[in-house]
Amino acid sequence: MTDKIMFINTQGFQNKKDQLNEIVKTNQPMVLAIAEHFQKNKDLLSFIEGYTVRSSFCRELKNERGGIAIFVRNDVECKPREELDVYCQKKAFEVTTVEIPSINLVVSAMYKPPSSSRTKFYSNLDSLLETLKSDTDKKHIIAGDFNIDLSQNKSTNEVMQKNGFNSTLSESTHDYGACYDNFIVDFEPRKARVMRGKFDKISDHHPIELIIGSSKAKKDTNSAP
Repeated sequence: MTDKIMFINTQGFQNKKDQLNEIVKTNQPMVLAIAEHFQKNKDLLSFIEGYTVRSSFCRELKNERGGIAIFVRNDVECKPREELDVYCQKKAFEVTTVEIPSINLVVSAMYKPPSSSRTKFYSNLDSLLETLKSDTDKKHIIAGDFNIDLSQNKSTNEVMQKNGFNSTLSESTHDYGACYDNFIVDFEPRKARVMRGKFDKISDHHPIELIIGSSKAKKDTNSAP
């Protein structure tokens, strides 16, 4: 089964479960990361057949929206990276992380609300990437809705390149025509794409998918960008 990561800004969860189940049944991702699930506790994030929530962030108050979660297929060994939760900031830099030990892969899900500070985002992203790159024997993926077009944003690119990371997508992922959803990686995946199938879209964001493939060498983080 192909090692693939999917990310979807669902803009809700309880009313999207049937659609999510159809998407994962068709695509069978190893990891499904979602943003804006709108749930106030982890126990409400269930009923995706064959998958379990292994790490999440929820805004505690009712109707606060936001939030992120990582579902992992039940046949995949996984462990939460709870020590990285220190970087999560409600309504500013929402992030949660898991590790797949069998393939030395660390996957984070991230959500940056549109009204939150970009300056703080750059600083927080820099801190997170600095920590991630210290795990030199692992590959890293950050799947998220950044509400910034990473392919066009100079400040974000400087932060990524400084730490040996880059984004994978440049085409539109949102109804407004912007590339808000993306994968940040420190290795060369086989493929990344925006999913534009008739039944894939469940909000004003298109799902995105990254296929890991045969693991190529990681980028040399000490080389010039």
